[in-house]
Amino acid sequence: MTRTNWKQRATDLERQLLAKEQQITYLIQTIRAMDDKIFSMGQCTSWETMRPRFLQLHDEMTARKVAESNRISDIVTKELRATYSPPAIEHKK
Repeated sequence: MTRTNWKQRATDLERQLLAKEQQITYLIQTIRAMDDKIFSMGQCTSWETMRPRFLQLHDEMTARKVAESNRISDIVTKELRATYSPPAIEHKK
């Protein structure tokens, strides 16, 4: 590998690392927010006061599951297309 290729590879790895660090930070913030909402639910004295918090947690969970499903679907779709696409036909002259 040339020096330029090594620099490009290092830059790519730094970008990947930054993306992973941002994902970890997002997940930590999400878990903390969920903990806060669950704690506040525990402070409620009735289902009527707890219900809005429960519905918010439920809606956020559903949104995360849909996003995860879409990410998985994107990966699987690419793999399936690559696996099952017809091979290119070569014309010999």
